[in-house]
Amino acid sequence: MEAPARKIEIICVCSGKGGVGKTLFASSLGYALTRAGLRVLMVDGDMATDGLSLFLLGPGGKDQMESFAPANTLAGVINQYSATGKLEYEVRQVYRNGPNDHGVIYDALISGRYLYGQEYVTPNAPSASNANTDQTRSQPAMAAIPNVDRRTFQSAVRQLFDALRNTGEYDYVIVDTRGGFSFESTDLCALGDSFLVVVEADPTSFYQTSNLVQRIDEAAGEAGSKSVLRGFLINKAVDGLPDSGELDLSKVEWSFRNALIRQFPILKYSDTYPIPADLLVLQSYKDQMVPFLGSPASMFTYATLTAFSNIFQLVTSRWTKEQVQGWQLLVNSVAEAIRRRNQEAESLRKAHEEEEAEIKRLRETSAQNEIRIHDLESQIEQLRKESDLAHAQAAAELSRASAVETLVRSVSKLDEERRAARPASSFTIGATIIVLALGAALYWVWQSAARDKASMLAQETQLNQQTLTLQNQLAALTAQLANANGAPQANSKGNTLNAPPMIKQPIRVYIHMNNRLQYTQAIQVQKSLTVSGVSVIGTDVKQYSSPLTVCEVHYYVDDAQSLEDTGLIQKSLMAAGIPAISKLTSNEEKLQPRTYGVWLASTPSRQNSF
Repeated sequence: MEAPARKIEIICVCSGKGGVGKTLFASSLGYALTRAGLRVLMVDGDMATDGLSLFLLGPGGKDQMESFAPANTLAGVINQYSATGKLEYEVRQVYRNGPNDHGVIYDALISGRYLYGQEYVTPNAPSASNANTDQTRSQPAMAAIPNVDRRTFQSAVRQLFDALRNTGEYDYVIVDTRGGFSFESTDLCALGDSFLVVVEADPTSFYQTSNLVQRIDEAAGEAGSKSVLRGFLINKAVDGLPDSGELDLSKVEWSFRNALIRQFPILKYSDTYPIPADLLVLQSYKDQMVPFLGSPASMFTYATLTAFSNIFQLVTSRWTKEQVQGWQLLVNSVAEAIRRRNQEAESLRKAHEEEEAEIKRLRETSAQNEIRIHDLESQIEQLRKESDLAHAQAAAELSRASAVETLVRSVSKLDEERRAARPASSFTIGATIIVLALGAALYWVWQSAARDKASMLAQETQLNQQTLTLQNQLAALTAQLANANGAPQANSKGNTLNAPPMIKQPIRVYIHMNNRLQYTQAIQVQKSLTVSGVSVIGTDVKQYSSPLTVCEVHYYVDDAQSLEDTGLIQKSLMAAGIPAISKLTSNEEKLQPRTYGVWLASTPSRQNSF
């Protein structure tokens, strides 16, 4: 027999239990080697769950099953050997080279012909006449290899592996085995050249892995073969993963990895490969895509490629330059995906930091504005108290002046009555002098009260102007605070702040108040006019005959002044809740050169607009 053109390595992937990711690693390893340009045969040795076969065939695999013959499956090869003593196999190509697919063509021996729920074919007798037919499709698959004992299974697998070694057609044969300790798993690993163990970092998986390796060693001894343990892939690793920053695989699952090398002294710490748990790779596997394509920037892909690169530092046959370059291209593509992901993460991190800084600045500004608003509200409250005190004092002085005036009138009337009743005498003259002196004193008191009243009115006007200024500042700060918090400007009652109508040119106003008008109402009139840019130059109190008339406001306007301004003043008064009607005054002597006036009424029925 001629020497093989190349020496192949048969690598089995196994685990002490199912569900640890064994099939995912087997398919990833086969894809990576195939993409690098090496000749790879994929064999699904898990004839109970068919995981690798379903993954390789992909979404359209069910439609292809009719074209698969028994010789294209491991179950068919072993059944044929059991029935006839002859080994017949035929490798099938699985095309996954589409633009949105794996981009490669796999050489494969799938597990069986009935992967999608069909019944299993059980030959009636070990004869060549019915070994390759579907004559007895009567019972579902209840065992991995029906009617095959361990000795027959070992012999069939040994001949298959020897045949593959002798052909020299492949560089690597990747065998996905069944999870657990059955001979269908342990004998495949024992008869291969090497095996990788997939394990999870928990006590159950640890002891199951220990039992699995022991049984593989026993099976190899019984078969007279020697299979090399290549290393442990610790899947779903979480201990030692960084919250952020660079991933240091040497620190991941440190405790569990040390427990493994104590249990298996033939291995070193560097022969244990932690593979981080990663949700991205689960989505890739769900879509039947290898992680190198479906999630190239994931931690799983990085750690898996790192493990494979370290494992294949030792090879049975030297790789060609083209194969090394092909592997490096895969490494570069994963590195580029990781670089782009890191750039995106860094951009997001910077954007987040900028948002946090902006939020902090807005919070500080908001806190400062709240302090200023509190100070302004305190000042307004103080001014309000002072205004109330001034109102009270003015009312008291008005009451006192009124009483003095009444007393003076009474004294004058009494004096007149006395003069008419009897002739003047020295006593009468003295009394008259006393009364006149008393009247003069009372008049002086009345004048003093009037002066005090005028002074308090001036103080009140000043306080009102200060209050109005502070209110405007408060409204501006409230608007700034609302803008900083992303809310519309609102006043203290929760309504949207509307700027008062502003007149085009300054207008001077003289307010005539009815003595029936409450003082606070007159102040409100003055505030409303001042906000609109009107200058109040004076007020007085008159007695009007109409009980509905409460206030008359005279406007000093120029000929160039448009009637629109008087309308804006009217709207300002209406916005303050003061019903008003318009009236044109004709006091040409006092109001130059032209005058407009507004009568303020106490009932809404008298309201009209300009």
